Amino acid sequence: MQLKVKNSVNVFLLFLFSIVVAYIPWESVRNYKFVDLERNIERYKQYTYLYKNVDFSLVTSEPLWRYITHSLSHTIVSGESFYSLVAIFCFFVFSCFIYIKTSRIAYCLLLINPIMLDFILSQQRSCVALAVLICLIPLKKPFKYFGYIPAVLIHTLSAVLIFINEVVERVYNFISESELKKIVFALFFSFDLPSA
Repeated sequence: MQLKVKNSVNVFLLFLFSIVVAYIPWESVRNYKFVDLERNIERYKQYTYLYKNVDFSLVTSEPLWRYITHSLSHTIVSGESFYSLVAIFCFFVFSCFIYIKTSRIAYCLLLINPIMLDFILSQQRSCVALAVLICLIPLKKPFKYFGYIPAVLIHTLSAVLIFINEVVERVYNFISESELKKIVFALFFSFDLPSA
């Protein structure tokens, strides 16, 4: 019972952490603008999910992301508010993932680095798709496969990540962890070898 209370408090703290980090004026702090974020906010009202042709391009044009942004752009939700909510969601998912894997809430501070800040605050489609895939990790196979669909419809790059994950899982089932580590070490070491 005490562990559940502690975990609940920590999850709530992670949620507050996500809000604070998302609303810090990082452009002023870093003295560097998020160019992609500014462009996305400008295009926020221009998103449409209407298509002339129903073919493979329907999938590759990320229709779920277009539908979400198009729908919300016709409400009182501004572009700035929408992308702030997206950032909070992604920070929260990533923070929870780190906390679950490490049991150390302090490790979530490692998310505050230039690469992750740019990814979460500026590359929203990719970030949301990855957050959705992370949420699918604890699910069993049939439900996980259904969960892949929204991730791919948000960003088609998810299909590549899903493929890599499935291959790694199958390889991991046939190779012991120690052997897998040796193979990965050998591959990385081979990249440093001078070419003949």
